[in-house]
Amino acid sequence: MKKLFSRSFVVLLIFVLALSSSSAFAATDHREILNTNQAKIQATTPVPSEAEAYSRMIALQGQYPEGMPWTNANEYTSKSSGYITYVGLGCVAFAYILSDAAFGDLPFSQHNDQNRIRVGDILRVNNNTHSVIVLEVRPTELVIAEGNYNSSIHWGRTLQRNGLVTDYIMTRYDPNSSPSIPSIPSQPQQPVDTTNTTPIYRLYNPLTFEHLYTSDQHESTELAAHHGWNDESIGWYAPKSGTPVYRIYNPVLADHLYTTDENEVHELTTSHGWQSDNNGQPLFYSGGNVDIYRMYNPITGRHHLTKDPYEYIVLYTQGWTPEGVKLNSVG
Repeated sequence: MKKLFSRSFVVLLIFVLALSSSSAFAATDHREILNTNQAKIQATTPVPSEAEAYSRMIALQGQYPEGMPWTNANEYTSKSSGYITYVGLGCVAFAYILSDAAFGDLPFSQHNDQNRIRVGDILRVNNNTHSVIVLEVRPTELVIAEGNYNSSIHWGRTLQRNGLVTDYIMTRYDPNSSPSIPSIPSQPQQPVDTTNTTPIYRLYNPLTFEHLYTSDQHESTELAAHHGWNDESIGWYAPKSGTPVYRIYNPVLADHLYTTDENEVHELTTSHGWQSDNNGQPLFYSGGNVDIYRMYNPITGRHHLTKDPYEYIVLYTQGWTPEGVKLNSVG
């Protein structure tokens, strides 16, 4: 038994040396050290859900705020268990800090299958020069947090999944597990007559993690050009008439709510601190045979609208509360 352990120890040592020499950047922002502390071999932390991982990472925003200076002078050693101790500088250090907050002492494993990316995974990108950690997994993009991005900490930048190149992916989930994705409801696909519809523009604020929807193209252009919002193009097409949709705003949560329920508007604006938007007039109209789903995030207090049933399902697996179909559109 002792001989077998010694042989395994040598194999691991060779693996670590090979891993350390496999990249010209290994010496600049991360290194792997063979762990000889037997007490750290076994993990004691249970595997969290993706919603739990997200909430634990987001809870560190106060301690590591947006724009906080962060360079390779910042070093951190991960608390992960296993035969390798991971030490990071700069971007890697910050990724390890958030990862430890989410996963405790669970061990790392590596793969490079982008279809298996989950909340809390660390991605090595930019030709093996930068590490980011995943906050949200969406159908077409990833929301990330990162250190040493322009020499500072940044929350909420998005990476488009199409064309994304990863050098490797570090995860602390069971390699054999995956999120449970329920079946996706079908949506009728019909050509949209844009001459008789109103495009609803969708924007995303990477600082507050809020999505905003508007029928006002000028508002969309202004927010994207001058106020830090990301233009996510057209969310759906609304009818020119139908059931009025109202937008109200909560200044404490920095969140907008969209509803066709005038009683809900009255109750929230008179008794719960919400404010009428668009001078109390309908922002656009609901109607048509394409469902618009509404989700609620109990951690951030955010609401989200989407006509994409796949996005609806993915957010559900990440801890969002489904509120069902709240609006309809023509496409």
